[in-house]
Amino acid sequence: MLTLSGRKDGVVNCQSAIVAVVLSALIAGPSECDAAGRPFTVKEEIGIAHFGDPYGLEADTVLFSPNHEFVAAYAERGRIDINRPEGELRFYRARDVREFLRDRLGTLSPAPIWALTQSSSTEGPVITQWRWLSDSSGIAFLQRGPHGSHRLVLADLKSTTIEPLTPDGGDVRAYDIRDAKHYVYALADGGVQQKARADRNAVAFVATGQDLVSLLFPADEHPELASLADRSDLWAVVDGKRFAVRDKDTGQGIVLFTVGQGQLALAPDGESLVTVLPVAEVPTAWETLYPPPYASSAYRVRAGAQDLATFSGSQLVGRYVRIDLDSGAVRWLSDGPTGEAAGWTVMARATWSRDGRVIMLPNAFVASRNQTAARACVAVVSVSPATISCVVPIEGPDEKGEYAENFHFIDQIRFADENGLRPVVDYFVGGMQGSAEYRRTAGGAWVKAQQTAGVHRAVSGRLEVSVKQGVNDPPVLVGADTKTKATRNIWDPNSQLKDIELGEATVYGWKDKGGRNWMGGLFKPVPYEPGHRYPLVIQTHGFSTTEFRPSGVFPTAFAARALAGAGVAVLQVNACPIAGTPEEGPCHVDGYETAVSQLVKEGLVDSDRIGIVGFSRTCFHVMEALTTSALHFKAASITDGVMMDYMQYLQSVDDFGNSVAKEYNEMMGAPPFGDGLRLWRMRSPLFNIDKVQAPLLVVAGEGRSTLLQMWGPYAALRYLKRPAELVVLNTEEHVQSNPAARLVSQGGSVDWFRFWLQDYEDPDPAKAEQYTRWRELRKLQVAQDAERANKGKEPSAVH
Repeated sequence: MLTLSGRKDGVVNCQSAIVAVVLSALIAGPSECDAAGRPFTVKEEIGIAHFGDPYGLEADTVLFSPNHEFVAAYAERGRIDINRPEGELRFYRARDVREFLRDRLGTLSPAPIWALTQSSSTEGPVITQWRWLSDSSGIAFLQRGPHGSHRLVLADLKSTTIEPLTPDGGDVRAYDIRDAKHYVYALADGGVQQKARADRNAVAFVATGQDLVSLLFPADEHPELASLADRSDLWAVVDGKRFAVRDKDTGQGIVLFTVGQGQLALAPDGESLVTVLPVAEVPTAWETLYPPPYASSAYRVRAGAQDLATFSGSQLVGRYVRIDLDSGAVRWLSDGPTGEAAGWTVMARATWSRDGRVIMLPNAFVASRNQTAARACVAVVSVSPATISCVVPIEGPDEKGEYAENFHFIDQIRFADENGLRPVVDYFVGGMQGSAEYRRTAGGAWVKAQQTAGVHRAVSGRLEVSVKQGVNDPPVLVGADTKTKATRNIWDPNSQLKDIELGEATVYGWKDKGGRNWMGGLFKPVPYEPGHRYPLVIQTHGFSTTEFRPSGVFPTAFAARALAGAGVAVLQVNACPIAGTPEEGPCHVDGYETAVSQLVKEGLVDSDRIGIVGFSRTCFHVMEALTTSALHFKAASITDGVMMDYMQYLQSVDDFGNSVAKEYNEMMGAPPFGDGLRLWRMRSPLFNIDKVQAPLLVVAGEGRSTLLQMWGPYAALRYLKRPAELVVLNTEEHVQSNPAARLVSQGGSVDWFRFWLQDYEDPDPAKAEQYTRWRELRKLQVAQDAERANKGKEPSAVH
């Protein structure tokens, strides 16, 4: 009888044994591969449906209609066959769900009255900012189109059709709506393309004040980069009449930037609007009255004139306003700037009470009576008479830039009543969700009336609809009766996983040298053999204790379960609570080292086969580890991220108000000039690139324009004849959603780490050229290791 072959690191190589399995099936019964299920791969990962938008919070998960007759839920998956994400918005009658919960013997889930599917773009999310009309007749949403553009459309529940609410050809950045005749939207300004066209056609043009990316990649030739300009015009439809909203005092059209777009909140009568507008001149007093969370923060209010004609205004200091749409009258709502302007962070947007008399602002400053420094807070504004009060202060990092272990991150605000007397704040703390409701005392102070923990659910009377999922459990839509406690699955969009071996992920904890508690997710190899030492890949961008995230918190570059399915242990690591100071990098390195040390002591990990992967912010943490850690990394990968290097510093000049340069100054301790260069020489990874021992995969994840930010480490290692691979993804996404791009990004990570940690090459003929290149890199690595050994500089390892 033929036997299975190709076992390596405790994993059965099913592909190499397929003939043996077929021939022996009748004699021996189920094969080892069949018994365990098919291995989980990146292709399975791409096809998994997730509810809402777990990566950018651009789409809700489930919402009841205002009249509570209907409930809608949104899920999206990647479709490899059409190379597009596919979004599905399902509408259910609430009574059907209630009857389904009562009928415990029934087997069929309630059928949706409408399942709206969309694949309008090669990138996702396809449906964003979806919300019910006030009369419950349908849902409005932004439909994604080419180059990340969006148009506002209406899904009519009665006719089960969709119709556009904004003209073709524009790009709607944000909106709010009451009904088909009352809505507002921010339409992207086309001036950046016009200017780029004029510059290109001129004999010469003045480049002073323009950032490097826009000079090298003009928006008229690279429309995907036009979205970096956030200038937009405010439009309104009132009683069915469409018009551009103009400021009553200046007669000019009202312009919105990123913060204002994110805070569009239309009044219940559809005639006025809350948003954020930048101020022309920032008063000197604001610098001291409205401070950042900690003294050394690079993000703070700075006095002086602001360029309101800019195309990129995300860093402009703004203030909450109320705009009368018909007259264009603008009234300030808050005493000072938004908290965001001073470095205070929340995700929520402003909201009105249903009677239109009270407004809740998510991140405002309320001036103290004695003119002392204020703290950003969730605030409540009474429309008439105009008064503002602080409901609850916003939490931020301490003077070291460190977040408390029980830090509450606010992600939504709302009113539990009609007249604005019961504000509710939804938050995340320690990976868990919760809500707090507040009431006002006779003395005028706001106090916490009640607090609940758990998933933010859609609730209608006794009926709750939510998404049930876990670290090892794919998401399903669930209905529950809060009185009878009956619970049943309404919609399982991932039934295709029943034949897939998902493996097991567990919450893993450890302490670093400084005594800080760390938490991550440990994905054990599949199948797992106790006592066997496995290669380990450290994923550096967080871990969710409550959600099914098979790749990681983000899909770009990360592929935890696919690696585990290939016999590699994976540790997803949550971030160190220190950010924005020189201690950020060392803190993360400490966390990685102590985690590996503990895993090695426990007998799970082979200390000579450690890999690490970074994305976005954590690229810096990876480079810090590669240049300072005692760990012997055998392979590393960085995609589309922060390097804290001199090259990125110079590229950022005149971009987003020099915010990157200001942050780097704080991180390194000084600007990289004169005496400050000494600190950069010690702290910036690029100046210490000669200490990198591991082969490095460098990926520019958003097309050629991101080559600039990723060029430094690749070019330095290339010059030093160290093994480095450079890949450019021809996409427009930071968080990858296009199926083909994900196959390259996530699949490339699997191939890279298996090659270096397991000496494994995928037999797919399409990848032959890849491995030819990597074998040449291996020769460089062998020569490099031999040179170090000869010099007596063999890297130390953690045992």
